[in-house]
Amino acid sequence: MVASKIIEVILLDLLLFMALSHSLLLVVIRPLDQLRESLIQASDTKDFDLNTIILPQNRKDEFADVADAVQRITRRLCDDLESRKAAELAMRQARDLTETAFKQLNETKNNLVQAEKMASLGGLVAGVAHEVNTPVGVILTSASVLSEETILFKNSLDAGAIKKSEVMRYSEMAIESSRLILANAERAAQLIQSFKQVAVDQTSEARRSFELGEYMDEVIMSLKPTLKRTSVMIEVSCPEKINLDGYPGAISQVITNFLTNALAHAFAEGQIGLISLSATRSDDNVTLSFEDNGGGIPPEHLKKIFDPFFTTKRGSGGSGLGLNVVYNLVTQTLGGSLIVHSELGKGTSFIACFPLIAPQAKESKTS
Repeated sequence: MVASKIIEVILLDLLLFMALSHSLLLVVIRPLDQLRESLIQASDTKDFDLNTIILPQNRKDEFADVADAVQRITRRLCDDLESRKAAELAMRQARDLTETAFKQLNETKNNLVQAEKMASLGGLVAGVAHEVNTPVGVILTSASVLSEETILFKNSLDAGAIKKSEVMRYSEMAIESSRLILANAERAAQLIQSFKQVAVDQTSEARRSFELGEYMDEVIMSLKPTLKRTSVMIEVSCPEKINLDGYPGAISQVITNFLTNALAHAFAEGQIGLISLSATRSDDNVTLSFEDNGGGIPPEHLKKIFDPFFTTKRGSGGSGLGLNVVYNLVTQTLGGSLIVHSELGKGTSFIACFPLIAPQAKESKTS
């Protein structure tokens, strides 16, 4: 009797276990397997799509809530993924646009730098042409007077009616006319020679050996027509011979830009001022100093003056490239450094330090 009861309990437990196992298989294990297979299939799919995840449908139990939660999480992840893809595409497009704009800006800057150099050279040509016009005019006038007086003197001589006083007067006139012609011809020749050398240097990047003091005098002589229209004086000092092996065009451009920048910004129209340009040698380096006693640079502008396109006279013809060109020439072409000191009302000084032998150009290095 007891044994039959035990057997009955065991059978009942076995049936209950089988029923529970079947229910667990139907309710939990099989849906979990289905969900796992769907997630594995979705993870192995190259182009992920939410519809590839097949979850149990039409269920009203807790597992349906879990499946629904997984569906919502997956949908949210898909939305986030699409948003990130869109953001990445937008960033890629923005990067491409930025790179294109940067290239265009560099090209524009290079074109403006060349235009700045040509404008500087154009001003130099106009100034020298105006300056040469004066001695040439004196030469023409003196030659004309000498020619007329010579014709009159010859006529008197041919007529045999020449007097000693006429000979003396003609001799004095001839001597004075010759002196004027020679002096002004020499002055014109100096101007033309200085302009020729400076103009050639500014329009080329040729490397050569030269003496800095003499070259500074040539550059300043070519710039004197610009200074004559102002009340600003310039002093040049180079107490010793400094032989350089480098790019005179760069130094010419540096001095020219320093001078035009000072005339445009340091002094008011008609203001009396002084500019000092000096060069000294220290071991294998040279220090080129440019100082003015003008109005100085405001502290808020001091850190920006070498930036491209920065100018305080945007509407008055300023391009904002003059000092940027100077900085690039000193630091790159001449292989040196450039610093500036300024105080309002007390003037500005630029100090460029560079080696006596300039570094080779990048083209030369690569070749």
